[in-house]
Amino acid sequence: MYPYQLNLDDLLDAAISILPSDAYALCMMVDDDLYEDEEDTFVCGRAYGGSRVAVVSSARYNPVLDAAQSVEREHAWPASHCKSYLEASCTKAGSTRKRRKVSSFSSSSSSSSSSSESNHHHHHHKSAPLEAALAAFSSSHETDTPMHLNASPALLSKLWLARICRTKSFAIFIISPLASSRRH
Repeated sequence: MYPYQLNLDDLLDAAISILPSDAYALCMMVDDDLYEDEEDTFVCGRAYGGSRVAVVSSARYNPVLDAAQSVEREHAWPASHCKSYLEASCTKAGSTRKRRKVSSFSSSSSSSSSSSESNHHHHHHKSAPLEAALAAFSSSHETDTPMHLNASPALLSKLWLARICRTKSFAIFIISPLASSRRH
């Protein structure tokens, strides 16, 4: 897919060597494709909390490459684990294990509770960050969104930025001295 790649370990070594001792952290962003060792086809980056450095590549996150890389936009986070997708995946994989029934969180499943309790439960559930993200994702399918294969270039650009921001925010969390202190 890419004729040339940069070695991730070389970039991490460079980042570690230039990181001032009083720096909070360093997150290097590159547009080039990366590999870590001979067994890798590619990597999107790496974060080392102890060294307070991270390297993130934007190359593989480009939505224009989704079809070539078999990236399914429809079930990207936060919808990657929605009930219907999991059931379809299990069916396709031929899962024969008996599944435990999981109660629904929606207010309609609380028929035995009072109306006010049901509304409170429903409101609390909707205010959860993951639920809000899933609701926003689901409602976005009603208009032109980056999830559609024929999305506009502007929307694809936003999707690319969102993917990079998600990865960089995770990398910054990993290399954050505060995150390191919480792990010990």
